[in-house]
Amino acid sequence: LSNRLDPPGKHSPCGSDDYVAVTRDGSPGQRDATYLMAYFPMLRSIHLDTSVIAGGRLRAWWYDPREGVATLIGEMANPGHWETPRLTSGPDWVLVIDDAACGYPPPGQRGAELPR
Repeated sequence: LSNRLDPPGKHSPCGSDDYVAVTRDGSPGQRDATYLMAYFPMLRSIHLDTSVIAGGRLRAWWYDPREGVATLIGEMANPGHWETPRLTSGPDWVLVIDDAACGYPPPGQRGAELPR
């Protein structure tokens, strides 16, 4: 789990809407993740530690869980840290950043079925 936010110590009490929940795959303490996801219950911008993603190129999406729609932010080199673009409307957004080489489908869409 990686939830490194800048500035440190700015976490709000549980039950507040002024927080961001961040998770990733991979092993704790390692830089082997293939994606990270951050849930934003309200409009705000944060700094994320993208160095936990092993790949050199990132693909970033905003996902609107209210409508089930993903919007591509873009593909870029992995700088090791990233400031999220500020949202302009509505609560409840999910930011998905993945290793572009993994070829994951847009958030909310199914990928290829795994063999059984």
